[in-house]
Amino acid sequence: MNGQSLETDLTNHAGVAIVKLTVSQNLRWLFREQHESDQGIDGQIETAFGGVGSGRLIAVQIKSGPSYFRESTDEGWIFRFGENKARLWLGHALPVMVLLIDTNSHTVFWQRIALTTVESTGKGYKVLVPRANNLKYASDEWEHIASGLEFRAHERYEFVLAQVPPSTREALVGLHGIEPEHAEVLALHLAEGRDNAVGTCQALISAKPHWITKHSSFAWLVVASYAAEHDANIESAIAFELAADADARRRGKMLASGGLNMISVDRDRACKLLRRAEFEGGAKALVAIGNTLLAHPLDDARPFELDGYLLGDSQEVHSSAVVQQFLSEQSVRIGDIEAACTYAERALELDPEDASSMDRVARALSVRASNAGAQSDDLERAKALLGLAIDQRHSWGGPTKELLPSLLRILMIRGEFAQVLRRCLPPPEGDALPNEARIPEVLRTALRAANMAGRRDLVAQIDRMMGDTSADLAARFDAGVVQLSDYQHCAMLTEILDESHRNLDYEKIAATTIRLACLGSDESSRMVEYVEKGIIPEYLADLAATVAKANTNLDAELPSLRALARHNAIAAEHLIELLRRAGRLGESADVCVDAYETHQIPMFLIQHAGLLIEAEDWVAAEAAAQRVLSSTTGYVFERRRLLIFLAAQSGDRGEWSTAEQHIAEAITSTGQSDDRDVWKLVAIQLERGSGDRAAATVRRYRPVVRCDSEARMWLSAMSVLAWDAHIVSEALSLSARFEKDPALAVAILGQIITATQCDDEPDSEDHSPIEQGGGYGLPRVPGDLHRQAFAALDRLVDRHGEVSGVRVLKGDSDQLVERMQELVRQQSGELPAEFLNMLQHNRLPIGILATLRRGSYALALVKRATGPLVAASTDEDEHDIEVAVAKSALGCKVSVDATSLVVVSRLQDCDVLMGQFSTVLLAAISRRDITRAVGEVSMLAASPGVVGWDPRADSMVFYEQTVEEFREYKDRVGGLDRAARAATIRSVNLLPLFARLSFASDAPWLAPIQLAADENIPLWCDDLGTRRLARAVGVEAFGTPALIDAIAKTAVESSITDAEIDTAAAELANRMRTLASERIVDVPVSLNDLLELAAADDWKPKAAALVISRGSWWLWQDDPIADMIVLYKEIGKRDAEALVDWQVAAMLGAARSRTVADDASTVLAIVALVGFDLSPSVEKQVAGLCRARELAGELDCPDPLTMVPVAARFVARMGQSEYSEQYVADLMANFADEDYDSSAHSD
Repeated sequence: MNGQSLETDLTNHAGVAIVKLTVSQNLRWLFREQHESDQGIDGQIETAFGGVGSGRLIAVQIKSGPSYFRESTDEGWIFRFGENKARLWLGHALPVMVLLIDTNSHTVFWQRIALTTVESTGKGYKVLVPRANNLKYASDEWEHIASGLEFRAHERYEFVLAQVPPSTREALVGLHGIEPEHAEVLALHLAEGRDNAVGTCQALISAKPHWITKHSSFAWLVVASYAAEHDANIESAIAFELAADADARRRGKMLASGGLNMISVDRDRACKLLRRAEFEGGAKALVAIGNTLLAHPLDDARPFELDGYLLGDSQEVHSSAVVQQFLSEQSVRIGDIEAACTYAERALELDPEDASSMDRVARALSVRASNAGAQSDDLERAKALLGLAIDQRHSWGGPTKELLPSLLRILMIRGEFAQVLRRCLPPPEGDALPNEARIPEVLRTALRAANMAGRRDLVAQIDRMMGDTSADLAARFDAGVVQLSDYQHCAMLTEILDESHRNLDYEKIAATTIRLACLGSDESSRMVEYVEKGIIPEYLADLAATVAKANTNLDAELPSLRALARHNAIAAEHLIELLRRAGRLGESADVCVDAYETHQIPMFLIQHAGLLIEAEDWVAAEAAAQRVLSSTTGYVFERRRLLIFLAAQSGDRGEWSTAEQHIAEAITSTGQSDDRDVWKLVAIQLERGSGDRAAATVRRYRPVVRCDSEARMWLSAMSVLAWDAHIVSEALSLSARFEKDPALAVAILGQIITATQCDDEPDSEDHSPIEQGGGYGLPRVPGDLHRQAFAALDRLVDRHGEVSGVRVLKGDSDQLVERMQELVRQQSGELPAEFLNMLQHNRLPIGILATLRRGSYALALVKRATGPLVAASTDEDEHDIEVAVAKSALGCKVSVDATSLVVVSRLQDCDVLMGQFSTVLLAAISRRDITRAVGEVSMLAASPGVVGWDPRADSMVFYEQTVEEFREYKDRVGGLDRAARAATIRSVNLLPLFARLSFASDAPWLAPIQLAADENIPLWCDDLGTRRLARAVGVEAFGTPALIDAIAKTAVESSITDAEIDTAAAELANRMRTLASERIVDVPVSLNDLLELAAADDWKPKAAALVISRGSWWLWQDDPIADMIVLYKEIGKRDAEALVDWQVAAMLGAARSRTVADDASTVLAIVALVGFDLSPSVEKQVAGLCRARELAGELDCPDPLTMVPVAARFVARMGQSEYSEQYVADLMANFADEDYDSSAHSD
């Protein structure tokens, strides 16, 4: 010892002596110096009353000499200390005082170490020791500090019991039954000192307070179990020895327990304790374990040479959890994993709350899980037990440094990366304790888990928390944070291997040696020493050597690798990877299946699916992916990848509902959405025509728009919503970002302008919204946003011209009108009347109209661009064929056209009719067209009408849109959209039946036909022209009228009573009447139905007039003239002025019912002569004939005047009037000025 050290030692002893003297002489208390290893406490002071210790203790740290008085202030002196001391003192069970000793004046100055006195300096901590705090005069204050312990202990007893280990709790309960107050004080000390368990135990052993020594056997047993649970083995052995000294009956067992705890730290002392235990008796099994461990070489994992007593059938062996754990360890060493599991389970049964028993079972299960005898739930149960053990130790501040890595390994194997992060990271990301989160290996595991979970934000955060060792670099490499060449990778692993050998980290030695082998570097010879000791299994050394050789000659090593893989999961992993790298994907996939069946590790299933995807074996890959999803719960990153793959496969088949489910699950599976996946989901939802769901997805996840395709998806999705200021602002920003794509930018700005209105435009009470220039039902947004949209649109036009798709007309009023007329004339797209006539007479599909006008097919149907919808065939044979097709389709799949959805959506029992089929398939492009129509109808709210060109007048004409019309469009398109939602969406990517037609423009109405052909199912369509086209290409088809007939026929055929038949007939009539009310023509309507329809329209010539204007009605009625007279009579009672329009409708129907022109002219004349009551005045008949002649001109029929004689005779034969030749001549005299041949058609 040098001079300086001796001087320091003398000063320290002097300081202790001064404190002891001051305490004993001035305070009349007790001082005990603490001689055990330094935990920052030099002694304890116990207050006393009348020379009797109170049991109230204060811990003191003694600092002697002038060096501690150098940093002075006016109030006192600054005492500085580090983080470790701060943690120990602030966490101590006793109040802690720091004492500064002036050895010259023999004065002791003090300060309490508490949160209220300690200050952080950034690098450490400090307290001010006041000059006024002289220990001589501290009795009152120190008594106050030390007082109230028993009361506080009593009040908190139940609470603190939960903060000590289960074995300690059990021992405390036993002590509480003998001496409650002492048990409560001890419990409080142990619970509050759990953050510094070693120091707490040392303090109690040193002080030996009276509340321990009075019943020392029970109390020291409490301390011993507490110390053992906290890995304070020396303190545990001392406490066991103290307990043994006080309890002769259990002395042998306590000494043996102390000896077992000492083996890992002091084998000589352990030997002495075990010899004493053997002499005392009563612990033969524990002594046998101790002697076995002492006889076995250190760091040798080979089997023990067991004392035969431990293999016997004694009660002591069977009832001791310690013995069962030891036998489990022995079974692991000899390779009997089943026995290891059995013994470990028995130990846990004996002590269900023991965390070490939980750990032992978990370790045995983990070993079995990687071998051929694996059970399907081994890893799941091991995970649960380790989690329970860790959570329990968290509750009482116990050690988790061995438990946590074991749990993390299992979680990584199972792919439960979110759970790994929860266990590794402190709040708010996880629930790890601060000391756990700082463990380097825990941080490395967290980094790998964050990478596997796709949490790039956490990868960066954890990376900043890590060190710069080779092991940290390896973790960064695994997580993709850094890139290394093979040479750098090999050098890094070699450095890690060297360090592992120095630290005797056997697990890392094995893992690193195998990783080096994968790079072709064989370091297996360095494992031989540990293999011989049984520390590292021999198969791992064999695996490392074989893998290294396989890098250069795979075929030669395959037999060895396959043999190893059958028994060990690690070998299987490397065999799979070697085959994959060799391009032998099929063989690698087969190994995955075998490995899963053998080891029951889900990752092998995931690898199997991945290899099949890599091999582009789509059918097998899809089945494998489905198996993974149904049989695994972890591996969220891999599951997400497989879900996206399945979504793509479903999308390729047009199974959009399934695709949407997969991609939605992929987004939510990781707990953090990926914008790319969100846009995939939006694309699928738009493909299905589910614009509302697409909008909800965009609003929920708010994905970043990065390209023009995503901007278009954003617009398509958001266009179904009512735009508010926030959406408009976002749209303005997007239009600015994509202004280089003028069409896209204009579309976005156009949506703002047409789908919203300014909130600074006042409403007028005198005009409807339509009369105010549009805006019916449109949301209001700040006027400044609207003006920004117009300004942006103006800039786009200036920059891009007509490429933007917008034309700006400038000039004075006359010039603007002239230019606008020319523009409307050029773009009017007016269709010839002959073309419309062909559409109305079913010689062309309605879809042709939408194609020519380049508009939405669904919108054309909603607006009834061709007039009435011809859903039924007037040809009886054709109708019967369609009824037969509809009847055979009941309960089966059908392909539906938008026309039928429009029709069926207007019926009250829409769901019932659609429910007649097992599946109603709707082509995806038809669904998108319907969604487009929904948006287009909404935009109609912004317009009071449209400007067109009248070729007959050779001028512009304004077609006004009324509020009623807009509401009708809105109602129809809403019903159409709801009906479409009930259908199952299928993609139709090609139209081989119509190869010459443009897919983009024609698909919405042709795709349902192609879908029916592809699926070999009938087409449900309510456009007769389209159905005839379908039959022309070999597709059976039917319409809703035929379906209604088929349902009625089926109901009648299955009816038993007349009442059931009457019900079926009534339902048929009601449905047909509803169809007629919706301007669905050529359906059977009786006179009563006709009267109901007319009454529903307030006797205006609407639905009922449309019925009688069709030739089919005139052909299907027994006496149509008589029915018309009845109808005229009822109309005349209520709205006589409307009779003329009704007569025109009747004339049209009558003429259309005749295929010969002369016959058509004759019936026109008949309807004119009949008038409204069979006895019309000459004036009314003349007016009627004038109308008939005008219609004849439009229908290209002969002049009805030439047919008046024939018509007069027909009317006369009805028995109601007498038309003589003179009457006819007088009637014709009204047309004397016209060139008329009275001799024509005399018959």
